[in-house]
Amino acid sequence: MASAKPPASASGPQPAGEAAGQAEPGSALRALREQRALTIASLARQVGISAAAISQIESGAVQPSVTTLRKLAAALGVPVFRFFLPADSAAASLVRRAERKTLGLARTGARYELLTPSLQGQLEVMEITMDPRPGISAPADQPPGRRSAW
Repeated sequence: MASAKPPASASGPQPAGEAAGQAEPGSALRALREQRALTIASLARQVGISAAAISQIESGAVQPSVTTLRKLAAALGVPVFRFFLPADSAAASLVRRAERKTLGLARTGARYELLTPSLQGQLEVMEITMDPRPGISAPADQPPGRRSAW
């Protein structure tokens, strides 16, 4: 199920996740469980392990096996890699259409919608919609009014 975490040495190297500022699986598990308003006991029943084991994983006292991580991921409806992202990571964030930041420029006929949660990350994804202009035609393989840029 899980293995005991080796004691941290004051002078020894830290595990890769801690040194790089990445989340430990336990803290990500706790955040995901709390987001879904699940108790430790209810998650334990779904996964088929003890509530004590869930508590030890969340506190970082033990590291879960890959099999346990898979079961936890399935119960929470997330991919296994989500346990290794920083807890405050927006990498898995969903920005719904109604919540997108939008900028429309009447002069150019363009509307920019930010698809990522903010402009503070390493990646910004925008959807740009442009009003049709005379003299511009769509390629044969694209429907009218649609343009793609990479």
